[in-house]
Amino acid sequence: MRFSGKQALAIAEGFRQAVGEGGYPIHACCILPTHVHLAIGPHERKYHMIALHLKNRATSVLRERGLDPMPALTPPGDAPPSPWAKGLWKVYIRDPEHLRAVIRYVEENPLREGKRIQQWSFVTPLNAARGAAPDKQVRHAHCRPGG
Repeated sequence: MRFSGKQALAIAEGFRQAVGEGGYPIHACCILPTHVHLAIGPHERKYHMIALHLKNRATSVLRERGLDPMPALTPPGDAPPSPWAKGLWKVYIRDPEHLRAVIRYVEENPLREGKRIQQWSFVTPLNAARGAAPDKQVRHAHCRPGG
């Protein structure tokens, strides 16, 4: 499955809502047709729960806007499944240099696919984040659509 540009904007709105509800420190984000990258700062909630919250809100907005790709793939009478693959891939950040490299990787990832750098309102640049000292609690999460 591949997300379109309209779907990416809906996903971003869902992420914005989840970040507002959960207060998650997102230091970088890119939403691409086949995957999403996030650099998530320290938070009391477990990272798999943060990812689930982000995916759930994104799915809600996709469905509200009639952009969810799953109903077309679902048998009549069945509830459509989530458009996201289960789980996420995460990397623990070792030190400040590694954190800067991860943020740069996430921010520049769209260029590798011939797309523009993305800027999202829910991203808090690292230098603007309160208490954003990099440590083993910062994660680089990589989520994929299902299908």
